[in-house]
Amino acid sequence: MATTLFDRPLFVQRKHYVEEIASLEEAFDLLEGWPDDKRGLAHDILMEACQKAANGEFPITAIRNNLERFLKKAELLAAIEDVPSFTAMASAQNLGNA
Repeated sequence: MATTLFDRPLFVQRKHYVEEIASLEEAFDLLEGWPDDKRGLAHDILMEACQKAANGEFPITAIRNNLERFLKKAELLAAIEDVPSFTAMASAQNLGNA
């Protein structure tokens, strides 16, 4: 069975948080939750490609690349610089050392 993990994750800018999409399963979840009124041909084709990838008939790298384009077009792709690092957040906080 082929891996369903992307070589590097994509980040989706939500209203109050950034969502990481790192696998085919997470891509499915994102597309299945896409608002009905915002779906179109690109969504349908990407969904079909995800189904083919799940069956081993389409490369995972192509899914990631096409999902990245889809998110850019929807203006929801977060740049990696926009995603706060956990280590940076932890070091910026006082964790009990006065």
